[in-house]
Amino acid sequence: MKRLITSSLAATILMASLPVQVEAREIVRSTTKKVTIMYKHAGKVELRTIEAGEIVLIRKRGKVWTKIEYRNKFGYVATKDLTFPQTNKEKEQKLAKQGEALKKQTAVYNRVVEKGDISRLIGQEDLKYRLALAKFEGQIKTVNPGKAATKRLTTAYVNPGKRAMKRVQHELTAWQMLETAEAQVRALEYDEAEATYKRAQAELKAGKALRKKMNYPALPKKFQKKIDKRAAVIKKRFTSSTFNDLLAEGHVHWMSDFQFESITTASPYIDSNDNKQTTGFVLQQDAKRAAVMVSLHLPDNNVFNKHVVFKKMRYTLSRSQAMNDSLLEAPVTMTLRGDKQLRETTTIEPLNEPIEKEAVVADDSAIFFEFENVPKGMAVTNIVFYR
Repeated sequence: MKRLITSSLAATILMASLPVQVEAREIVRSTTKKVTIMYKHAGKVELRTIEAGEIVLIRKRGKVWTKIEYRNKFGYVATKDLTFPQTNKEKEQKLAKQGEALKKQTAVYNRVVEKGDISRLIGQEDLKYRLALAKFEGQIKTVNPGKAATKRLTTAYVNPGKRAMKRVQHELTAWQMLETAEAQVRALEYDEAEATYKRAQAELKAGKALRKKMNYPALPKKFQKKIDKRAAVIKKRFTSSTFNDLLAEGHVHWMSDFQFESITTASPYIDSNDNKQTTGFVLQQDAKRAAVMVSLHLPDNNVFNKHVVFKKMRYTLSRSQAMNDSLLEAPVTMTLRGDKQLRETTTIEPLNEPIEKEAVVADDSAIFFEFENVPKGMAVTNIVFYR
């Protein structure tokens, strides 16, 4: 027992006599900026010259002189001649400056959302901001300022940005789907458009659920109103299309351009009953014969190879208010003809009031409005095709 105690005491004395070793985690690598002198003491007793770009181990950093280890020898070099890796605090400070720039971008993103400028978000801001946020988050991982600093930076800058985007991500996806549905409607691909519309509605529903779950702010009124309006316009087209809808989409063909003018909200038509009409077309000059053709589906070689079938249509034959002072010189004949069969013929007598009509147009790929002995000012208004 006595021998064991003596051995332990000797070992303790031996360890105490050894020089204090610096733990590996305290040793920092550095690089010389330029050719520098290594001294035995601070500025005294020159030991050797160290070339630029040499790696040294930092033992103790000082403002003027730094103790280093170079090729298994200890000495001092001027602190200004060395480059030092950033401390975690310095890393955090540098990243925080970048975070402040990102914070400003977050504010811009939120302002665009508040204004309801969805097109700008999709066309520019969303991708631009998404890339900036991903870049900053990647820099945090690359620089690695430490666990605590990473948490602070993420909380201050990354999380607000992600919340801003997630708040409207489903709506932006839905908006793009509605754009696709509009294009499908313009191409008379109604079934495909309706399927796209339903997917857009599912996205909007998911967005509403996400905001509730994550306690995100509700959508701004302008933003919500713009989406609702676009969705409503598209939904209406699944049941009916006006003449002006088909005209705007390139499905109306004037058989003689100079004879007709479309009736619009900007250029309304006042009928003989003093009612303002905003859809349809009006004759611009007297004509023995005149015709307008409306295509009701794409050609057989379209991408989906499907016909769009309208079951019926409604329209009104009208005289303008200006024509009230003069009777028609002769009856006007208007024939509604499909590409497969004659649908109906209407004779407009001199004293007729506006005549409301309804016709079956199922299976017709085109409808022709054909006039005989038609005077300037006659019009066909309220033309609506129903699916």
